[in-house]
Amino acid sequence: MRSIFEGTFDVFEALEGHNRIRILPPTWEGARHYGVDLWLHFGVRPDKQKYLCMAKTENGGWWCRMCDEARLANSDGDVDMRPKRQVLMWVIDREDEDAGPKLYTMHWTLDRDILKLSYDEDSESCLMVEDPDDGYDLTFERKGGIGLTTEYGAVSVARKPSLISGDQKRQEEWLEFIQDNPIPQILEYEKHRQCLRKEGTS
Repeated sequence: MRSIFEGTFDVFEALEGHNRIRILPPTWEGARHYGVDLWLHFGVRPDKQKYLCMAKTENGGWWCRMCDEARLANSDGDVDMRPKRQVLMWVIDREDEDAGPKLYTMHWTLDRDILKLSYDEDSESCLMVEDPDDGYDLTFERKGGIGLTTEYGAVSVARKPSLISGDQKRQEEWLEFIQDNPIPQILEYEKHRQCLRKEGTS
C-alpha cells in the first residue's frame, strides 16, 4: 500500500465506536496548531490508494495529476476523487500505548469540534490539549463506513489535565521521537518530472 509519508511510521485508525487519544505537541518551526492541514485524494485507482493533493496542500502550488483524474472521474459518474480536507498530527492511542506515537489524519470536522470544546468564552482562553505535562486526553465516537459515510461525534475532553505518560522515560522518548520527525518534513511530495511541475512552468 502506497504511503503519503517519507519513511515508515505507525498510523492511528479510528475504530468504529469509542476511541481515546492524546494529541502530541507540534515540533516544527512556526507551528500555530498541533496539526498540519492536508488535502487528500481518496480511492485513487486501481488500488484505491490516497494521494496528497499537490495543488491545495500546504507547500503545494503544483499542478496535480490527481485533480485532473478527479475531474474525469466525476464527469464519468465514477468514484468521487475530489480532494478532502484532513488534519495530520501525532497522537498516542490510549488503547495501544506500547506502540508509541502514531500519525493520525483526522477529519477536519473532528478537529474543529475539539477546538470548540477547548475554548472557554468566559476567560477567552484555550485548553492546551496537546501540552505534554498539563494536556488532556480526548474521546470520540466513530460510526459508519469508510470515507463519505464516516461520522464522528460524542467528542469530549478529559476533566483533569495529565502527563502524556506516567513513565517519565517513556514520555521523553516519545517527545524526542516526534521532535526528530516533524510532520511537514515527513510528507512525501511526489515531484517526478512526468507527474508534477511548478504552476505556470514546463
